[in-house]
Parts: sequence; C-alpha cells; structure tokens
Amino acid sequence: MKDFVDVSVYFAIGVTITALFNTGIAPGAHWLDGLASNTTAAPAALMALAFILSLCSTSDAFIAATLDKFSWGAKLAFLTFGPMMDVKLLFLYQTVLRKRFIVFLAIGLFVAIGAITIFWQHQFFQAR
Repeated sequence: MKDFVDVSVYFAIGVTITALFNTGIAPGAHWLDGLASNTTAAPAALMALAFILSLCSTSDAFIAATLDKFSWGAKLAFLTFGPMMDVKLLFLYQTVLRKRFIVFLAIGLFVAIGAITIFWQHQFFQAR
C-alpha cells in the first residue's frame, strides 16, 4: 500500500506540472518562444524540463507534442535526458552510488547531451 501511495503522489505531481505547463505556461509565453530560437538555451531548458517532468513518465510525451517551436535538436535533448536522469532513478542511484558521483554524472550527461544535440542540429539542419 505504501508503494501505491508513493507512486500516486509522483503521478499527481507530474500531472499537475503537465496541466500547469499546457494551460498556464506554454500558451502565449513569449519567453518560451525566445528560448526556442536560442540554439544553446533551448536544449538546456528542455533538459531541465525533462528532469522535472520525470516524476510522471506519461507527461513528457504530452508536453513534447506541444513544443513545436523548438528545434529537433532541443526536442532530442528533451527526450534523451529525461529517461537518463529520472528523478525516481536518483533515489535508486543513491543506494549504490555516492552522491558526489551522481552529481558529476548528472552534470556530465547534461553537458554531453546538450553538446551532442547542438552539434547534431547544426550539422543536419543548419548546413542546408
């Protein structure tokens, strides 16, 4: 029963974040449009959003569908970083890994995925 309650709390938080994003933040948000056009900030912003949304696994797909102004590279960063640095996985990581290693892993993945997606975006879409 405890596990069920724990999961339902994460699900409720994730659904709430998704609803707030889709109804209050995304529609007409000029700052979001400004991020979408920035090749460096867009992947970073979407990776941070993916980390927050990892509380509810189903919410990231719904939000990804609404991010039509973002580049393919930023969307790829969003869809890659979320599953790799899931908030729920952090608790599992803490049982076998040191916290310092987890911090370096998170930062390393953030930088590596961001750099790869920016490079990928530039090579395949900007060169044409």
